[in-house]
Amino acid sequence: MFAARTLSEWADFGQRVDCCLQPALEIDEALASPHAQDRSIAWDMKSPSWGVLRQVWTHAGGHVAHIHQEEGKEPPPLQK
Repeated sequence: MFAARTLSEWADFGQRVDCCLQPALEIDEALASPHAQDRSIAWDMKSPSWGVLRQVWTHAGGHVAHIHQEEGKEPPPLQK
């Protein structure tokens, strides 16, 4: 059903009928959205071991990553 219209057509439809309708975005699209940019919900953390790591604020302890960044702590090793 959803493939029957383009994203633009669905956006127009959602505006005309005044309904809650949002696209399912890829992660990079969601983080680049005006909503995410205005709220600064993501930032890049530089890691000597892993390079640049994208961090995202969450309500479930998201502040910890920011504290680790300030203290210069490395993220935990990847599990095999």
